[in-house]
Amino acid sequence: VVVLAKRDLVVSDSLELARLATAERLEGTFLSGAPMIAVSSTTGTGLGDLLATIEETLSSTTRAVDRARPRLFIDRVFAAKGSGTVVTGTLTHGTLTEGDTVTLTPSMRTARVRALQSLGRGVSSAGPGSRLAINLAGVDHDQLRRGDAVVREGDWQVTSVVDASMTVLATLDHSLSRRGAHTVHVGSDEIPTRVRVLGPESMAPGESGFVRLHLARAVPLVPGDRFVLRESGRGETVGGGEVLDVAPTTRAVDARPDKD
Repeated sequence: VVVLAKRDLVVSDSLELARLATAERLEGTFLSGAPMIAVSSTTGTGLGDLLATIEETLSSTTRAVDRARPRLFIDRVFAAKGSGTVVTGTLTHGTLTEGDTVTLTPSMRTARVRALQSLGRGVSSAGPGSRLAINLAGVDHDQLRRGDAVVREGDWQVTSVVDASMTVLATLDHSLSRRGAHTVHVGSDEIPTRVRVLGPESMAPGESGFVRLHLARAVPLVPGDRFVLRESGRGETVGGGEVLDVAPTTRAVDARPDKD
């Protein structure tokens, strides 16, 4: 659902131009043809239509698949008075239940799920797709950070080297190579990364290919996870891709996916 905000600040003609410009900008993306609602948080105009559209969209959306391997990338951590350590994030891949023993990556500390809360209400368990706050026992809040992950004990193998597909932005003014200081954005983390292009020496703007990423921190990843690659020195987004192999065994110098 596409939302055009500050509806009260423009006349009808300007609103229509904004609709047309936004639709043109979104052409070819996953939002092409999506419902577009103009709203004003000041006057309330359009909010009823927005809520109705969200409910209609949710009713036709497939629920997240429960693969029985819960993973929650932490986006916030704090100490709650009388409760101790609390972390928040979006749960994927599985279900968490009160009393579960969990592992915290990359430190590999263990903790126990003391309580769960979703959308402001206490729950005994939560499934994939849930926005979740977890009260953890056995770990201090200053031992955790944004980007760490909560996984169930024994379910995941963490990795710091992955092979992935990669598409370089066509708007970039230089090729992607092993040179430069890069960071990978995956889950809720931003990880310093060394990049090795597999096959050719570099990838030109707009090209797709394969890379090996050497992450500075170990992460619980699976094939299919998405990431964004940025270059720290230039402060620019290089492109993005999909994790293909979380335990590559072929040496990067011998990995030539462009050859039969």
